[in-house]
Amino acid sequence: MSVASVAWILKLRRVLFACGLQGVTVRSACPAARMPGWLVGKAVGHRVCGGPGPPAAPAVDSVTGAEWGGRGLGTGPRRLVGGGGRPGDLREEAWLRAQVCPVHMSQSRGQRSMDGARTCRADGNGLLCVSPGGSAELYRTSRPLLLGSGLDRAHPRTGSDPPQSSSPAPCLSPGVPQWCAEYCLSVHYQHGGVVCTQAHKQPAVQLALRVADEMDVNIGHEVGYVIPFENCCTSETILRYCTDDMLQREMMSSPFLASYGVIVLDDIQERSIATDVLLGLLKGVLLARPELKLVINTPPLLLSKLSAHYGDVPLVEVPSRRPVEVVHRSGAPEAALESVLRLILEIHHSGEKGDIVVFLACEQVYNPRIRASSRVRQPISQSQAEARKQILSSSGKLFCLYSEEFASKDMRPLKPAEVQVANLTSMVLFMKRIAIAGLGHCDLLNTPAPESLMQALEDLDYLAALDNDGNLSEFGIIMSEFPLDPQLSKSILASCEFDCVDEMLTITAMVTAPSCFSHLPRGAEEAALTCWKTFLHPEGDHFTLINVYKAYQDAALSSASEHCVEKWCHERFLNCAALRMAGAIRAELVDIVRRIELPYAEPAFGSQENTLNIKKALLSGFFMQIARDVDGSGNYLMLTHKQVAQLHPLSSYSLGRKTPEWVLFHKFSICENNYIRITSETSPELFVQLAPQYYFSNLPPSESKDILQQAMDRLAPAPAPRGEQTPCEKCPETTEQRCALQ
Repeated sequence: MSVASVAWILKLRRVLFACGLQGVTVRSACPAARMPGWLVGKAVGHRVCGGPGPPAAPAVDSVTGAEWGGRGLGTGPRRLVGGGGRPGDLREEAWLRAQVCPVHMSQSRGQRSMDGARTCRADGNGLLCVSPGGSAELYRTSRPLLLGSGLDRAHPRTGSDPPQSSSPAPCLSPGVPQWCAEYCLSVHYQHGGVVCTQAHKQPAVQLALRVADEMDVNIGHEVGYVIPFENCCTSETILRYCTDDMLQREMMSSPFLASYGVIVLDDIQERSIATDVLLGLLKGVLLARPELKLVINTPPLLLSKLSAHYGDVPLVEVPSRRPVEVVHRSGAPEAALESVLRLILEIHHSGEKGDIVVFLACEQVYNPRIRASSRVRQPISQSQAEARKQILSSSGKLFCLYSEEFASKDMRPLKPAEVQVANLTSMVLFMKRIAIAGLGHCDLLNTPAPESLMQALEDLDYLAALDNDGNLSEFGIIMSEFPLDPQLSKSILASCEFDCVDEMLTITAMVTAPSCFSHLPRGAEEAALTCWKTFLHPEGDHFTLINVYKAYQDAALSSASEHCVEKWCHERFLNCAALRMAGAIRAELVDIVRRIELPYAEPAFGSQENTLNIKKALLSGFFMQIARDVDGSGNYLMLTHKQVAQLHPLSSYSLGRKTPEWVLFHKFSICENNYIRITSETSPELFVQLAPQYYFSNLPPSESKDILQQAMDRLAPAPAPRGEQTPCEKCPETTEQRCALQ
């Protein structure tokens, strides 16, 4: 084994220690898996060096099948307010308090008194039950609490109706976590603080700001938020809002979420992958931590599914009797967009006051066979329709672009869970990692699509994230440290060997953030394109993105204020917010690289060697996303299937009127015009050097595969003269030498 290989093995051990997995032994069936070439997917992996190779993927994987089977938080908030602050909300809170929470806790006995009602000793092992009145009651159970919001029936305890209000319905999201924080305060935070999840980052930030204002505290101290690539919390944060994927990632380092005494899952009707994974994993966490309280805010149509999932759990029903006027479409169906535009104009001309919110029905569906997503128009579900009503005040109107007959007969109860229609590669990588961390079973509400699950396992195997037994390899563990698509994570790891980490982190940040190019303004298309052409790089879009980011950074350093930076972006038709986000993403990625002690070479962007190294790093992660121009006119055929696509009109090649034969692309979406986006030129020689041999063998027969085979034959070493033996033939037992030579 070479000195460089030994150095990489030692480096890998230090990286695993930095990942917090120093006590974990992850074995590989072949010593070549520890060679530096295996990191970048060279043809020395365990399929090529004579190893048995993996068996056919099992029908039930160990991650998804049967084999899966108190921190002191400082002082409490200065003022806790249990509602939205509107008079109508307070009336409803008083009603709900009377219906749901007759028992209140006293602060003098480790509990907290709310309104002078009678008190009782709270059982520390019970489950917190909250209501929109700000009161708390403890059930003697360690099971979750379901909050049924928006139910069209009164609470079964009394059968009475809540008082009507002209203000919008009190939002459960700001109130419930505050009441949970009061409960944690009553037990002196002996089990931790409160975390409330949201499906999207914007509501998480807005709710944290609103609650901090209501509690009269500073954001980022007692109340904070954590969203992708932004952490506004401290060690003293009592109540934190976060996206569900951030809480999911926190479980990698703290599988049983020991920092929290109460977990509130809100917005679960979105059924994101992270939400469903949390619902599955927390079922096991509750068994390990009986003191943990789980509160789930759910729409009515999910109650039966969640009750079956968690068993017999307490339910607090929050009735909604707001009179919302619903107007259904009549007559023959017409195009949705035209109907919306016509209706908006009619409302505008009527002179009625208020705002208009439009929901267009479309969903993103992933096709694992071609590894591409497409936006398709889907009929609305009953849960989505009910959610539309909840955002309206009593004087609002809901215009439905479907008939009343469809609503009563044909409308599906729930929209498909994302786990059934999305790419599962990142989810499977996380599940493999969490199994190492101590949670070996995840009981999902819905079974993932088998084809998507198999494709995810296959992709992770191609990326060398799995060993021969289907468990995470050493490099798979490191890949899971990055909050990125596994292909981007693999490219970053490859860039460590090719001495282009700085450039690869910039590319990763730019493709993860929204597009840095503003929408083409009407009437200024030529001016915008002229500005953008100054950033073009002849090697492709990935290099153009580096040019844009470097120019933005130079402008930020030389500008006297943020206003000057925004002006600089506006003059060049660039999205300043997207570039600012790219900077934040890059900063976090740099922190991760330094935390796990990956090698970081000095930037050398612009040199010919650096350009080649960047292409090698990209190809190490994106060898499954290669296309070839089959007719010289820009019709690119994918290697893995027979889909044909074109370069995006704003690609550097389209703007420069250049059509390379072979390209690597970052994204492919199916639409009216199938476009491949963010492309850079590559070559057959680079592909056969860096793509795993077993991936090449699995490609379907095509002219492109024949060209790649010819390139492989040209690069193959000349056969040894007769009578001479290679070192591998002399020492067949030396596995390291045999793998290294291949």
